[in-house]
Parts: sequence; structure tokens; C-alpha cells
Amino acid sequence: MKHNNKKILNATKWSSVAEISSRLIAPLTNIILARLLVPEAFGIIATITLIITFFDLFVESGFHNYLIQNKFKSDADILKTANVAFWSNLFLSACFFILVVIFRFNITNLLNINGLENLLIVASTQLFINAFISVPSALLKRNLDFKSIFLVKIASVFVPLIITIPLAFLGFSYWSVVIGNLGMSLCTSILMNLRSSWSPSLSFDFNKLKEMYSFSFWTQLESIVIWMTIWIDTFIISYYLNSYYLGIYKTSMSLVNNLMAIVASSILPVLFSSLSRLQNDEKEFNIVLLKFQKIVSLIVVPMGIGLYVFQDLATNILLGNQWKDASQIIGLWGLSSAIVVSLGYFNSEVYRAKGRPKLSVVSQTIHLAILVPSLVAVGNQSFESLLYVRVLVRVLGTAIGLGFLHYFFEIKIKSIFLNVAPSFYTGAAMGLLGYLLILLNNNLFINLIFVVICSIFYLWLLSINISTKNEFEYVKKSFSFINVFRKKRYNDLN
Repeated sequence: MKHNNKKILNATKWSSVAEISSRLIAPLTNIILARLLVPEAFGIIATITLIITFFDLFVESGFHNYLIQNKFKSDADILKTANVAFWSNLFLSACFFILVVIFRFNITNLLNINGLENLLIVASTQLFINAFISVPSALLKRNLDFKSIFLVKIASVFVPLIITIPLAFLGFSYWSVVIGNLGMSLCTSILMNLRSSWSPSLSFDFNKLKEMYSFSFWTQLESIVIWMTIWIDTFIISYYLNSYYLGIYKTSMSLVNNLMAIVASSILPVLFSSLSRLQNDEKEFNIVLLKFQKIVSLIVVPMGIGLYVFQDLATNILLGNQWKDASQIIGLWGLSSAIVVSLGYFNSEVYRAKGRPKLSVVSQTIHLAILVPSLVAVGNQSFESLLYVRVLVRVLGTAIGLGFLHYFFEIKIKSIFLNVAPSFYTGAAMGLLGYLLILLNNNLFINLIFVVICSIFYLWLLSINISTKNEFEYVKKSFSFINVFRKKRYNDLN
């Protein structure tokens, strides 16, 4: 029992450290690249990434989760399954690579990147590399060896700094990013296999393949729906507009998402573990969910409102002078992120903790059914129209998620709103102060001082708010892994 608890605590620690570290380094790389590459280059990379990630969905086929979650009869059964997963992934990657080569002109024509067929082919070799990553990664996670995964991830995320940035400085434009991504994947593949004790053998079991596909169906379906939710706007902008608009759109969104994820990704592992332990205790389950939700809202709401009010300053710091058209995107996406992350980010954790992951698929599908026709309707109008529609549908998706929590789990919407209300009205007061200060002086350097003033003002408002006084102590306790896991977390291991 103690050995297992210690192993789980250690795994959670390394998992969180790896996630936070990678989230910090990725934005730094993009901030540097934004000053070396034009927005069009980022738009081309976004389009190429859309294609690669789509094929990669089917290459992976949900086998990764199967290897982690399934209860195997023996170690030999695990090795047999790993073999089937590896050879299946490799075969599918070869098939999709051939399809890319054959239909490269059709693909580039559809996505308005004509003349970049060679770039697409080179980038698609990443499918082969990813086939060598999935299985050892899953086996390391199954064994709770997150320290190895941390070391691999940290080593890999520095590759773009070593390869991509020097090539971009030398004028290789979008080629620098493609080569850097391939280098990062190759580094991950080599290190992951070195850290894993598993190696493939020349054997294959078709009955096992059938069993794996049956198990992975819902995981695969959910991955496809999530992919469509993330990438459908990229496809529509590529089809109706051009690489410039796509570049400022995806780059701005990515930076904001990464900033928000620094907070949220550090909390998710702890939240899911805590909720899973309390899945049969509805009262305590709701208390813990609301506590974590309030903690996150206290941080991300002022971040989102601050990005909206100081959008020009944020754009100048994060992207540079040539990205002025991105300021509105950063502002609106930051503001909507304050709402979405505070009110809807944890929904999928609730579904999984309650043993109902299919609800995530249903919720995402409803969201997608609204998003696609809405974007298509305004796609041939203006970029600004598309942006506003995307943000509105994103917020609407959060409302749908709240409805699911209320209907399926009897978590009252009123309780959720009251829970995050202090974050929003103190954040709104901070935002109003920032807006008034900008009216006095909109100099970028002076705005940095205004950001500090607004931050102090926000913290002061929280300090005099009775309902938030004890939350920071709860944050400290929540991130003490011993406190979280020691209290009945793993009684099933006895």
C-alpha cells in the first residue's frame, strides 16, 4: 500500500512538472519565432499541422489509452498487445503517407497552399516517427514512470530552440518550423525508446487487434470530434481567406491557450484524482469541484480580462510590431478564455471521474454541430465576422457543458455562477480601472506600470472579499500531494 501510494505520488509530481515546463517553453519559442517569421509562414505551418494531426488520429487509433488502461492477464499479454499496436501504427502511417504523396496536389489546392507539395511530403514523414513514440510512451505511463517522460519532454522541447530559431534567423521561413518539428519528434522517439525496456518483435495477433479496436472505439470517436472542434476553423479560414489571416488567428489563439494552460494543466491531475476518489459521495464531490473551480477562476479571470484591456501591450510583448492585426484576436480570445476555463474547462474531468466519458463525445458533437454551419455562414464575409462567431460559439459551448452538469449530475448552475462571481466582479473592476488608465496614457511603457497597478488593485479587492480570503490557503493544501492522496485516495490498493 505505502509503496503504491509513494509511486503514485511521485508519478503525479513528475506529470505536473513535465506539463508545466513544456507549457512554459513552447510560448517562449513562439515569441522568438514571431519576430523572425511573417504571419503568412505561421498560417502555412498551421495548415500543414492540420493535415498531419488529422492522419495521426487514425494512426494512433486509441491504442495508446488501451495500453494504459486495460487490465492484462500477464506481462506476456502486455508485450503481445504492444507489438500489435506498434505494427498497426506503422502500417497505417505508411498508408497515409502514400495517400499524401498521391493526392498532394489535391490537398494543397483544397487548402490554398498551392506550390507547397514538397513541404507537405516532408512534414508527413512525422507520421512514421510518431509511430515509434506511441507504444513506449504508453508503457512508461502504465508503469507510472513519469520521471522518464518528463526528461524526454524537457529534452525534446528544447530542440526547436536549437534547430528552428537558427534556421528561421537564416531565412528558411516555414521550412525552419517543419524541420524543427521533425527534429523534436525524432528526439522524442529516440529518447522514449531508450527509456523504455520494450522493443518490437516480429509477431502479430489479429484477434488482439480486433479486441483493441473494439475497446478503443469511443476514445477514437472522441479524439476525432475534439480534433474537428480544434481545427475546423483552420480549415475554413484556409479555404475562404489566406495564410496571413490564418497565421495571426492560430498563433494568437495558441499563445493565449498556452498561457491559460499553465494554470489549468497543473491542477487537472490533482482534480481528476480527487474527484475519482469522491465519485460516490455527491456532496463532497461538488464541494471539491467548486473549490478547484474557484481557485482557477481567481487566476484566469484577471488574466483574460487583462489580455482584453491591454491587448495592444500583450500583442507587442508576445508577438512584436508586425502582428498589430492580432491584438483583437488576443483580446477576444483572452476574454472568452476567462469564461470558458472558469466555467467549462473541468467538465470532461467530471464525466471521466463519474465513469461517463461518452457525455464528452455528445457535448463536443453538439458544439460542433453549431460551430461548423456558423463558421461556414460567415466564412466568405469578413475575418472579423468569423472571429466574433467563433468566440460566441465557444462561449455557447460552455453553456451546453453547464447544462450537462445540471441535467446528468445535478450540479446546480446557480451554485457554479455564485462560486466564480467574486472572480468576475473583482476582475471587471480591475478591467475598468485599466481601461480608464489607458485613456489617460496609451504609451506601451506606461501601460506596463498600469498592469502592475491593476494587479495590485485586483489583489486588494480579493483581500477584502470575505468569500475569497481562505481560498489561497486551500490552493496551498491542494498542491500538497501528500495531503491530496493520503486521505483515502487509494483504499482500493489494500
